[in-house]
Amino acid sequence: MKKVTRIEEVSDLEDFGTDLVKFYIFFEKDDGNEVSIPFIVYMWDILKYLKGFKPDAAAYIDKVSMSIRSYAMKDGKILEILHKEEFPIYSFVKEYFNNISSEKINKHIEWSETKVSPSYIEDFREFERQMQPNLAESNARLFLFAEAVDEVVQKEIKRFYPEFFDSIDSESYTKYDEILMEKVQELVSELDNFFFRESQK
Repeated sequence: MKKVTRIEEVSDLEDFGTDLVKFYIFFEKDDGNEVSIPFIVYMWDILKYLKGFKPDAAAYIDKVSMSIRSYAMKDGKILEILHKEEFPIYSFVKEYFNNISSEKINKHIEWSETKVSPSYIEDFREFERQMQPNLAESNARLFLFAEAVDEVVQKEIKRFYPEFFDSIDSESYTKYDEILMEKVQELVSELDNFFFRESQK
């Protein structure tokens, strides 16, 4: 088992316009030195692990996620709440790492020492930015579009079905909101894909 020396959170929000978080896990090699290239694990990998092995922890994170109404990825917002409430997310990241096979970890060490320079991560992210220079703007527009559609649809729903909202309980409202968000997301994604395909003709 390799000793984890530090964990860093890295978000794609600023570079690519989506609140997707990955954990950079630095650890000690057999010679006692820290790896130059961290092992990278996405937030969704941790959630998947927790659902299989720590269902109570997974349920808590799901509850936090459900409390944040958003059409965009929201890893950073979730982690902000988890850290504020002193939820031991890093302990679970370490636990996930410690359950990775030695063979996979050793392959990562070999790869990082023979195939890449210590600046690999920064270089790779710069390469991603150059390959998709408008990605952040495109993602931001998509999320703003979804929120705008949501606002208009909600206004019209409340105009046509005022009696529903006069007597609605929290459980019914949650069901209504889930339907609304699912359908708005479907519409926005389908239109975005349509506009992209048409622009390529």
